[in-house]
Amino acid sequence: MGIFLKMKKDFRVPISKAAFLLILGARFLFASTCPAQSEAAGIFRTVCADCHGADGRGSTPKGKAGKINDMHAADVQSQTDVQLTEIIINGRRSSRGLNYSMPSNKGKLTDDQVKQLVRYIRGLAQQ
Repeated sequence: MGIFLKMKKDFRVPISKAAFLLILGARFLFASTCPAQSEAAGIFRTVCADCHGADGRGSTPKGKAGKINDMHAADVQSQTDVQLTEIIINGRRSSRGLNYSMPSNKGKLTDDQVKQLVRYIRGLAQQ
């Protein structure tokens, strides 16, 4: 008895056990990572996007006024996870004055949420 991939009603395609396991594994992999990615995107939209923009490019009015770095750029992506974590938690003072400084998120985000944001920022470089 073989393994079949059901494509449409009453239409089956025979596949190898290895292919079946690969499909099954991918399904569980994506099922487990998508909610976390979705949660990280939601945190980013809530906490960061007002200045950094939904795409992380800093092309919002606040981002342009504050000359915010593009999160896809090498100068952001080359920072360590520890550096990004410190910036997310402690904020960042702008040379253009307090009106353009990144606010602190200390006590506003959990450690897990900060880690999710760091992973999300890393993922922006691939978009």
